[in-house]
Amino acid sequence: GEDAVFAASLPALPPGVALPVDADDEPASYSPPIVISAGGTYRGNWRSLDDDVPAVRIATREPVIIERSQLAGAGRLIATDFAVGDLTVRDCTFRGQAPKDPKRARGEAIVGWGFRNLVVEHNTFIGTGTAISADEYSGDGTPANTLIVRYNRARDLNGAIAAGGRQDISFVRVVNFRGEAGNPPGAEIAWNEVVNRPGASCTECLIVLWLAGGRPDSWFAVHNNCLYGSYYPDPRTEKSTGSGLTIVGPDSERTAYIEVRDNLILNTTNAGITVAAGSNLRIHGNRIISTSRMPDGTEMPGSFVGLQVADIERDNPARVGSMHDISIVDNVFGWAHPHEAVPHPHRHDALFREGAGDVNGPNRHLSDAPITQAMQDDEHARFLERAGSADIVIGPRPGPPAR
Repeated sequence: GEDAVFAASLPALPPGVALPVDADDEPASYSPPIVISAGGTYRGNWRSLDDDVPAVRIATREPVIIERSQLAGAGRLIATDFAVGDLTVRDCTFRGQAPKDPKRARGEAIVGWGFRNLVVEHNTFIGTGTAISADEYSGDGTPANTLIVRYNRARDLNGAIAAGGRQDISFVRVVNFRGEAGNPPGAEIAWNEVVNRPGASCTECLIVLWLAGGRPDSWFAVHNNCLYGSYYPDPRTEKSTGSGLTIVGPDSERTAYIEVRDNLILNTTNAGITVAAGSNLRIHGNRIISTSRMPDGTEMPGSFVGLQVADIERDNPARVGSMHDISIVDNVFGWAHPHEAVPHPHRHDALFREGAGDVNGPNRHLSDAPITQAMQDDEHARFLERAGSADIVIGPRPGPPAR
């Protein structure tokens, strides 16, 4: 079919980067879409052939677990009705497909709209739109009502539209925390591996927190993720505004208490990390490295900076608070740029703009030498080795599949 032809035409993966071992382990057949109206544990293989119908729709407030399943389709693959979601998804594989409507983009793999509790662990996402959308937390503010995204992997997330244009998509999109209970305690995005290829994917910010964060007694932890590549459809000519990770407001008091540590961010266009709003932010121990080129050496004009801090909400009359208490220390930078010299010629490691709040250091910069594709691939390989040494299994764990 069309997807098979598309897959055969993709460019080669960067050296040392492999597709998931289960990428070709697609079930012989799928069941039609279902609506889950009662709590429990569900296993199956579901596909929707309708752009507007989710493969699985959750329509109950009772806890639902979906495990060891495969889901496919062009639209949303798992979607919760508003404010009903107490959902755990584990050990599943999600495959995005081309929409029938050429003016539409692929849908999200998991949509927690008004979620109360959302746990997404040990899954694989291949060619979907946004993998996880956590929109409008409506939980009760207890540890039983939180957001956990761990041990997942993604390949070639794709927001391109066949008729032209694109949709801004992410790996994890966490937005609109406005519930009366405040931000969730114990929220965590950790040990995920995302690899996108230029020309085979189309993404914006891979992890975005917009009007979302943690609490003074329970910070939102984003740690030990590998984010390798974020591109518009043609990185040779298009200037992306995305980043590996973005924190943005307009409420700097709610976009707060976020710890970003020990992540690996490689070759994401236009920045590695963007901090555009927020307060009480700790960003430390991250490695942010880019050649600012495609694997074949072609320059990407949209690549801008390793880390940037700028209060883009400062002129917004609806904003709440200002940026403050921002700690950026012990990070490693090596971001190539042909026209900048920070801190070395042909580098643009970091940029702290006016209104950025109180940013402190120190951080470490790679030596004054070219940033190479081999360096990026070595960093990725070391991340996988580190996960293995910690007995972390990324993606679905071995076990019986759904029948």
